[in-house]
Amino acid sequence: MKKTIFLLLISMTYFMSCKKDNDKSPLNNSNNNQTEKKITLKGNFLSMKSEVAKVLVFNLNKQYYLSNVVNGQFSIDMNFGKMYGILFLNSSNQMLGYLKLHNDFDFFPLTKVNDTLSTINLGSLNAQGNTFIPSYNPLGVSLIYTNSEQQMLAMFDDVASS
Repeated sequence: MKKTIFLLLISMTYFMSCKKDNDKSPLNNSNNNQTEKKITLKGNFLSMKSEVAKVLVFNLNKQYYLSNVVNGQFSIDMNFGKMYGILFLNSSNQMLGYLKLHNDFDFFPLTKVNDTLSTINLGSLNAQGNTFIPSYNPLGVSLIYTNSEQQMLAMFDDVASS
């Protein structure tokens, strides 16, 4: 039941945030040969360089991306238009924690970005228990959600995690 509610809320959020009238968007273009827009997510670990070995990014479409952490830094390409979970793993692929954005987001909503944006740099990630908090909050800047949209997304996030 919780999983169904979570999937329904994520779907509603995704459809509400789509640019329905923007014909220039790669996802709305009828040209089937055009590739999906990619965004590069970057970050670094200061205090836990030796422990965090990999970053795993996944979505509800069973897509995932894995990046090795090199010298405390990572860079990973993600498709625009999806909600992502981001996990941090050690060298044995055991979970050390997950990304938590400011405003208490446990997921990374990559459905509304500036058309010219190609990279989001989270800055330094600080571990607090099993959560990793970035020094740069992309909500409202790189991820162009209004305050009311952020509140709605946070509400859905709270329902989904309960």
